[in-house]
Amino acid sequence: MPSMFRLIVLLACLAPAHAAFAQPTFVQIAREFTGGLWLLDPNFRPAIANDGMVAFAGGHAANQFSATRIFVGDGGTLKSANFGGAGLSALGQLSINDQDRIAFAATRTARSSTYRGVYRLVFKGTMTSFTTLYEGLNVMNPAPGALRPVRYDAAMSPNGTVAFSSIMNGAGAVYRSPFAGPYGELRTGTGGFYNTGYLDVNDAGQVVVQMEYSDPTAGLTRGFLIFETPGQTLQVTDTALERLGIGAQPVPIINNSGTVAFVCNGTMTMRFFTPPGVYNTTNYEDVVIGPGVWTVTPGPWSLPKYPTLIAGPANGYSNFGRVDINDSGEIAFEAKANGETGVFTGPDPVADKVLASGDVRGTQLYSVVRLGSLNNAGELAIWTSDLNSKDRQVWRVEGAYE
Repeated sequence: MPSMFRLIVLLACLAPAHAAFAQPTFVQIAREFTGGLWLLDPNFRPAIANDGMVAFAGGHAANQFSATRIFVGDGGTLKSANFGGAGLSALGQLSINDQDRIAFAATRTARSSTYRGVYRLVFKGTMTSFTTLYEGLNVMNPAPGALRPVRYDAAMSPNGTVAFSSIMNGAGAVYRSPFAGPYGELRTGTGGFYNTGYLDVNDAGQVVVQMEYSDPTAGLTRGFLIFETPGQTLQVTDTALERLGIGAQPVPIINNSGTVAFVCNGTMTMRFFTPPGVYNTTNYEDVVIGPGVWTVTPGPWSLPKYPTLIAGPANGYSNFGRVDINDSGEIAFEAKANGETGVFTGPDPVADKVLASGDVRGTQLYSVVRLGSLNNAGELAIWTSDLNSKDRQVWRVEGAYE
């Protein structure tokens, strides 16, 4: 009996350890065929503002086969904006802030001409206002002096600073703008800057751009370049990654502290020379980045950077997807672990799991779980698909970091 008593006491002492795991609260923002939403568009990940408002895209029940609308909601009645009259298509990733301001890239067709630009949407009660910030004719070689089409997505910080790029083949520019405009050139596609990929921006106006550029020690290469003032040369530009192969094109995310997060699914190598910026064959250091979720503090071009691994294969993860970081340095990312794909917040695929395919909550068996974004309150926007009903849903997840 004493030994049995000790066993019961031991189990009772161990039980609270499981209570330390995060027990998130899921607030349903939208469900297909409910509240005016017809089909959720899975190509547009939901975005969340710091006040918990969530924006996403989909079709409306009143016009099931019309152009995509943008919806916003906080768990109550959904609001939507119809762009059918504006001729918008191919919307890019949405960004939303606490003033219910939304910025996004899209393609617009008008009078037989097609443009690719950046557009703004403001929800005011039951009304919405829609305006154009920038657009260029959507052709490979615009006329000299004409605005060029936007590349990939636009980005917007919580305070409404917007960034986007039109640089392709050494022409165009990286632009930065307050939400109300006007936009201004931050870096033109000249002087060794050739092609831009995805970018992000913070409240301080730092724009991190995944870019192809010419490096005096590596030739044509890629990296994460941080532009803050107009006309920066490479030599006075901070970088988060540099001297990567042309095929290495990770997506950068930057927070208000200037920390950059990214994921890698292969191996990337950065080579730094001594003295800095001077090519030689004997005195150099290689910094190798393997698969995983990483953060890095930018620093001057040509000086070594040492990214920090947040989660990787040694933790049981693989197939890394989207990542986001907030101003507290909290991380959320997509990955595969224990045979299922889901959203996680740290190195432990059990304790740090938010939700994954194969999980059951109530009557819902999740077949798809995707990350949208993360806000400064530690709340996540995600979308899921329920295997039983086949419906897709948008959620705000609270308490994932407790």
